[in-house]
Amino acid sequence: MKIVVSSKHKYRFFTVDNVIFDVPSRVYDERAVEGWFRAITQEASRFDKWMILSLPDNSLSISSRAASNLSERLPHLKRYGCLGFLLLVNHINARIFHHSLKDTPPEFDFVVSESMEYLCQQAELVLGEQGRLNTFQAYS
Repeated sequence: MKIVVSSKHKYRFFTVDNVIFDVPSRVYDERAVEGWFRAITQEASRFDKWMILSLPDNSLSISSRAASNLSERLPHLKRYGCLGFLLLVNHINARIFHHSLKDTPPEFDFVVSESMEYLCQQAELVLGEQGRLNTFQAYS
């Protein structure tokens, strides 16, 4: 897991196959968005195609300027091989984060759900690698 920390913000991510799990925390300001963008593209540089699955924690907040910057920058990840952004919205701060990003252009796949299982299934579907993230399958 990579962790980047400064006095104002913190973000973390880890990779499973071609899915980068992003765990944003604390305050997202404009500098945090710029740092996040650089770090995530560097981590993903080893993949031809990949996705982001964002799991915001309860401490996340985002400035309106940072939300606007992030919404504008997400579609640019396509040139680095990113096929989409998946967002787990299972608490109030995640819902606020989702609302902040509502202006993300339609040409970029942006999936929002309260179900981790559904988001993993969507990642598999888009990446064409069914079953690799299926950690929710029942075992008998």
